[in-house]
Amino acid sequence: MACPRFPAAQPVSYGLALEARLLTAASSLEDSPVNLTTPTGLYVLEH
Repeated sequence: MACPRFPAAQPVSYGLALEARLLTAASSLEDSPVNLTTPTGLYVLEH
């Protein structure tokens, strides 16, 4: 199963991380492909 990540969700995710002080404006983020094993098969997040 492939599930694209919608660009509109990224500002919300970053905003929450900034608010929770998990990131700063100077933080470097890894943007690598992620594959997760689930009971129904491989879940692939695409950028």
